Amino acid sequence: MTEITTLLIANRGEIARRILRTTRRMSIRTVVVYAEIDRDAPCVQEADVAVPLISATGTEPYLDQSQLLTIARQVGADAIHPGYGFLSERASFAEACEEAGFLWIGPPAHVLQQMSHKLAAKEVARTAGIPTLPDAVVSTDRESGWEQAASQLGYPLLVKTNAGGGGKEIRLVATPSDLFKAIREVSHVASHSLSETIMFLEGALSSPRHIEVQIVADMHGSVLHLYERDCSIQRRYQKVAEAAPPLGLSSRLLQQMRDASLTLATLLGYVGVGTVEYLVEGDRFFFLEMNPRLQMEHPITECLTSLDLVQLQLQIACGGPLPMQQHEIPCAGSALEARLYAEDPLAGFRRTFGRLEQFDLSPHPGIRYETGVASGQMISRYGLLAKVIAHAPTRSEAAHRLAHALREIQVKGLRTNRDFLLAILTHPDFLAGSPPTDFVHTHPELLNQQEQEPE
Repeated sequence: MTEITTLLIANRGEIARRILRTTRRMSIRTVVVYAEIDRDAPCVQEADVAVPLISATGTEPYLDQSQLLTIARQVGADAIHPGYGFLSERASFAEACEEAGFLWIGPPAHVLQQMSHKLAAKEVARTAGIPTLPDAVVSTDRESGWEQAASQLGYPLLVKTNAGGGGKEIRLVATPSDLFKAIREVSHVASHSLSETIMFLEGALSSPRHIEVQIVADMHGSVLHLYERDCSIQRRYQKVAEAAPPLGLSSRLLQQMRDASLTLATLLGYVGVGTVEYLVEGDRFFFLEMNPRLQMEHPITECLTSLDLVQLQLQIACGGPLPMQQHEIPCAGSALEARLYAEDPLAGFRRTFGRLEQFDLSPHPGIRYETGVASGQMISRYGLLAKVIAHAPTRSEAAHRLAHALREIQVKGLRTNRDFLLAILTHPDFLAGSPPTDFVHTHPELLNQQEQEPE
């Protein structure tokens, strides 16, 4: 087995701190890189070594592959962990790391290449026998071509880009009159944010749930699942809160999704930690995408299974076998995660910026915090203040603990979405356990009692 002595974390914020917590316990020397704007971030203070990134005009320093590799050589790193976002799904970076002699903490480059584009990922899923929603790629700019493709698919439908993630590049189209407005909006996002030119249409379900299966695979052919998460609480296709395990789904349907996920991972030759995402309606499920990396919501899986997913990533990258078999993985209790953002729900969830005058997180039984900011820090571009995670024997107890912890957070200087989250956590439909992805959209009353923090 290979040994990691020094790990470069090619990321920032709460995920950098999350990785630091595990590496500290494993006695691995850590190196954090930081942009000038993140100089005062807690992860910079907590790493063994912190190296500033040089920002070229108009470029994101955390995407500068050449600079990251140069720093890795200078500090004597053995391995590079990309976290999530930024370069975590960039096949070219995985290849560059491996060619330079660094361990890449993630799946092989060929997996990233296949899963980084939605259409290619759906084709692999179909090869694995997994149901997918119908789609149509239109190769012409002529409106008649889009109209014909949309008519054949039927409404409602979605306009998507082949690359990208996070929901900004997706538009729902309910009627033919809305089609070209959606196409123009998606095209604008694609050309300005994604450098992506391929768009396609996909059939839309009326009111689905978003369920994902956590998988883990080693280099020795062992592929396991770590159960499911419910990510149906979304706003504009972006996750707001997550829960595990999902409620209201049959054991037969859950097992079908688990089996499909393991089949897909085996077909890909997957190595590492990953997530397979599905849309569920009734007793049917459809492949949505695969995220070949650590997910933001991985803490709720860790709560249920008592596993450290970052530690598993590092052990797998070193060539170690999975330390457990499928029947040995527990699934105990219920866990919830809420994402606390610096944003104003009453102003269309516009991001809020400025100095975070006070940010204090009180310890509570069954509560875990993941945060990358601290009191006094300037919040100027990245709005996530903290992920707050609750674990309890039941869903209602977990929701109660999470709501209590959110209320107790001392935050001053910026408006946040805290009261919006509290409205969700105390809503009867959420506590019942099976809200669909349009839950936030169909419940405008969630914004009725917002007691905003002062700006």
